[in-house]
Amino acid sequence: MKNTAPILAERDKQALQTFGKPNKIDFVALSFCRNAQDVKDARAFLNSIGMQGTKIVGKIENMEGLVNYKEIMNACDVVLLSRGSMGNCVDPEKMFLAQKMLLRECNLAGKPIYVTRVVDTMVDAPRPTRAEATDVANLVLDGADGIVLGSETFRGKFPVATVETVLAICRQAEKCFDSFAYYNSVMDFAGFHSINPNIGKTEALATAAVRAATKLKAAMIVVFTVTGRSASFIAKYRPKQPILTVVLRSTNQDGSDNTAIVAVPAELEDGAQVVVPRLSTNGLKWHCTGDFVARQCLQYRGVLPVCADPSLGSPDGAILKAALQSAHERGLT
Repeated sequence: MKNTAPILAERDKQALQTFGKPNKIDFVALSFCRNAQDVKDARAFLNSIGMQGTKIVGKIENMEGLVNYKEIMNACDVVLLSRGSMGNCVDPEKMFLAQKMLLRECNLAGKPIYVTRVVDTMVDAPRPTRAEATDVANLVLDGADGIVLGSETFRGKFPVATVETVLAICRQAEKCFDSFAYYNSVMDFAGFHSINPNIGKTEALATAAVRAATKLKAAMIVVFTVTGRSASFIAKYRPKQPILTVVLRSTNQDGSDNTAIVAVPAELEDGAQVVVPRLSTNGLKWHCTGDFVARQCLQYRGVLPVCADPSLGSPDGAILKAALQSAHERGLT
């Protein structure tokens, strides 16, 4: 029997209007998302109340959502695989197939994907089982953008230890992740290694930046962006380097993402010159974006967003220098 209820109940809509909009929430998660129409309905409502910038998380939690995963993935901004609920309708021996399929499909599409239910043992115990620890590491190696903790932290006895343990496992797994092999696999799948690849300008610039950063053994990649779209293209290829994303706001009415990308050498001495594609001002006025777009950039794996200070002037001058200083203070260089 299919559930024909609207994806947003009247109570949900009221909550979005009275709480979500005034607080400028970053994301709305759609539980038991069934198809692309659910996402479109939610998007239409958010747009109607002035929440165009709020992103939508499509939660795949049942068989209907799993069957329609492609259209959900294409319609939403983030995919979340809820393994707890999914486990009620998928045989245990087939759960890994669904998980790996979703991870790979989202990776190839450049769509952020998160996974739940990883260390349930730590609800009552201070340490995870070896199987759980291996599961967390495999999620990182398989391309998950993030891990969502639920009962382990909201009712668990060891919430802080849980977060510290999962982070430690993720960091260790990141060290084993073969970024260049992953880059080549995505490039091959998309046909970008062919003589006449069908690739957009922004993605072409992103792939070139990732390859250059790898060849140069750069310490990090710096991205200037307006909407976060350029940072998402860089993150799609999972570079080994952290992606320092400087978020700016443009007064352009076309909403275009004016971008510069630079790979920063591991040892940047005083006076060293770094070649950066210059941003054409084209009537732009630089303003501080606040933290709305910057927070949303956190959904992408490897992206570390910072907000630009418009008082510093040109983005490829003092703002770049300030971004590098921020990265240094965070131990990235």
